[in-house]
Amino acid sequence: TTATPPAAPGVAAGSSTTTRSSGDHGAPVAGAPLPRIVAYGHDHGEVLLGQLIDFVSPGATRPAIVLIHGGSWMHGSPVEMAPSARVLASAGFVTLNIAYRLATPGHPGFPGELEDVEQAVRYLRDHAAGLRIDPAAIGALGSSAGANLALLLATATRGSCLTGDRVAAVVAWSGPVELSEHGQEARDLCRPSAVGCTPLPQDVRTYIGCSIAACPQRWRDASVPVHVTADDPPALLFNSRDELIRVGQARAAAAAFAAHHVPHQLVLLPGDRHASAYASTALPATVAFFRHWLG
Repeated sequence: TTATPPAAPGVAAGSSTTTRSSGDHGAPVAGAPLPRIVAYGHDHGEVLLGQLIDFVSPGATRPAIVLIHGGSWMHGSPVEMAPSARVLASAGFVTLNIAYRLATPGHPGFPGELEDVEQAVRYLRDHAAGLRIDPAAIGALGSSAGANLALLLATATRGSCLTGDRVAAVVAWSGPVELSEHGQEARDLCRPSAVGCTPLPQDVRTYIGCSIAACPQRWRDASVPVHVTADDPPALLFNSRDELIRVGQARAAAAAFAAHHVPHQLVLLPGDRHASAYASTALPATVAFFRHWLG
């Protein structure tokens, strides 16, 4: 499809802009059910758990959202995305807020973390009848490193946007998308005698499991733009102008989607808030986007 995604309040679709906070939409929702823990998959014998929120409501099937926390692929938990899951659930979505394997030195996270996220999508499709989910209306919301995984889920996984592992819409909050940029920083700035090395390039290297010189293809495979094709689902991208993830990363994703005529919108926020730190600003447009594309 080439339909235009809904704009954030006051924003023309396909553009970038500055938006400001419109209330604490990340706060707990009164009356929202407590999440229940489900086993959505396995990782080398370990059970993968997620928090499922399913409002009991009569009628037709509902869309569903997989929520993917951040933490440099090495840290974090579903606690980060729990308030956003409650907001989405109160808006009528079944939500699955997942934990996934985390990278440690000597134990890379790629591609295993992506494989875990794929299992979450398959869990929702496999249990669609019991949960009264529309299996063709599953989306993904990712924060920071989780946004990288959400975008890979939308662009690099198997099947159509309606079946298999892929999703029908994706929202990325501050997603690192062109990881080779960080690989070059790790090579140039993180030598023992060098100064100016920041944690992010080192964290990405731990996630990939090797230097960009040693395994350039793995760095390429973990990046988003190279995977974008014309059949990818609509995407909504957020990034602050002066935050941890450079604006150029979000613009690279937007350029790749534009080159392949994939419906997308890039929203640039003022200041230095990163990912879920601007949830209160991003959630209204995120909910509207999912409602438009997933029903």
